[in-house]
Amino acid sequence: MPKLFLLVYSFSRSSATMSNSQEIANSITLKGSAKIIHDYMLYSVNSILFQRGIYPAGQFRPEEYNNVPVMVLQNRNVAPFITKTMEQVEKWIKEQKVEKVTLMIYSLETKEAIERWDFNIEAEYDDASNATSYKLISKIQAEIRAVMRQILSTISFLPCIEQVCTFDLIIQLNNNANVNEEQIMSEFQRENKENIEVKDAQTMSLKIFSTGVNNVGTQVYYKVTQ
Repeated sequence: MPKLFLLVYSFSRSSATMSNSQEIANSITLKGSAKIIHDYMLYSVNSILFQRGIYPAGQFRPEEYNNVPVMVLQNRNVAPFITKTMEQVEKWIKEQKVEKVTLMIYSLETKEAIERWDFNIEAEYDDASNATSYKLISKIQAEIRAVMRQILSTISFLPCIEQVCTFDLIIQLNNNANVNEEQIMSEFQRENKENIEVKDAQTMSLKIFSTGVNNVGTQVYYKVTQ
């Protein structure tokens, strides 16, 4: 059974301005941005677990996300864990607490980290109370589709995983995150940054998508087989 870990590090924000000539379709609030990111990470994690063969193909079923076919895990023990984790991430994005979410794949036998997927979440606002975007939904969806297709195509260059592996999810909070330590630690395990490093890793950065309120950059760190 995978575990959920918590990291707390420094966090920096960048501001973004919107041109007066930008086309206005409908506004996206911080709440809406968090939901968009939630959906992206939920389907991304499921797709990665399928692509990397962490669970048998028979435990997945096909779905469509943003006009992209994806495989979603149906394992009764693991699927609820992923869903619950992403719900917590969505809540903390709305509360400006999350800096990064990491999917760590490691050998079940040796416990060695062999692959890491980072979802870096950055704010594009200075004041959360005025965090509103007028970016067209169609543009956001197009950006997300481009990233999802990159994730699906990684099977062409990532080394085959020959050993039996499992995964953990790690939520990295910023220094300003005010959480109930007793309550959170009943569900999370605290982790050190050194324990999630992939030794001698190659890195691939995927495209960044932006909701106009937050942007999300995805990176994969992987070991090259000798």
